[in-house]
Amino acid sequence: MTNNKEKQASQKFLRRESERLSLRILRLLEAFNQKGLRLSQVAPHKRILLLFFTRAIKTFNAIRFLCEAGYGQDVSILLRSFLENLISTKYILSDPLSADQKAARFVGYKWVMLKRQRAEKPQSGLTQEQGEEADFINKQFAEFKQKNNIISDKALLTWSGRSIRDMARFSDQKLLDEYDKNFRTCSRFSHPSILGDDAYVQDAGDILKFSPLPSSSGVEGPLRSAIDYMEEFSLLFKTVFGLSETRTSARRQNKSRSPDPGGKKEHKDSRLFILSSPA
Repeated sequence: MTNNKEKQASQKFLRRESERLSLRILRLLEAFNQKGLRLSQVAPHKRILLLFFTRAIKTFNAIRFLCEAGYGQDVSILLRSFLENLISTKYILSDPLSADQKAARFVGYKWVMLKRQRAEKPQSGLTQEQGEEADFINKQFAEFKQKNNIISDKALLTWSGRSIRDMARFSDQKLLDEYDKNFRTCSRFSHPSILGDDAYVQDAGDILKFSPLPSSSGVEGPLRSAIDYMEEFSLLFKTVFGLSETRTSARRQNKSRSPDPGGKKEHKDSRLFILSSPA
């Protein structure tokens, strides 16, 4: 009974922490938008940070919702992706002198993925348009390899040419420790495996009970890790863009979340990052 009470108290504390963090993110969004930055003012590595930070917010919210609903094991799949994105972000930002070059390589890696996707399709019987598209992808792929001095296709396994673990090691010892602690654990639920089967199967002698129902099992750890990762992302975002959190009132925050009673879309949504084009 004591353990259950401690577990409930811990989960309640983590829920409060995640709510506080979500409010801080809203304040950072407001502070960013108040700067009124134009696209031309934002360096490539900062644009990539915006991409990763936006994705991180969505992943964090998804993890919160799933944990509250009792789907902790399934959260592990998202948590692994969350950690990979954090590692890639910190790797790009680890060296200011090469950050823009790494950002360009991250974007250019799409041609590697498109070429692989194209190679999986039948190459015979292509229409003229499909043939021209394939030629264009091959050309961009060749330019990507040349621009990044890639000789062997072994360097194309990830966007950086390094393994996820190597990127973590290169960026931050703390991040490497986190990778070693969590990545394989999350993989138990990301790939087909008998490990962790006790979360779904209960052995009662001659009876096996298979349960797809939500539970409190496996909720605490993933939620705690998700909060840590989101804190890291928020600190990176705040530091790189030189932000200070605005003290928005709770009433205004709640209003920004509520739908417009008239059914009209707001032109200014405090949950969006906005980069305007030059006039």
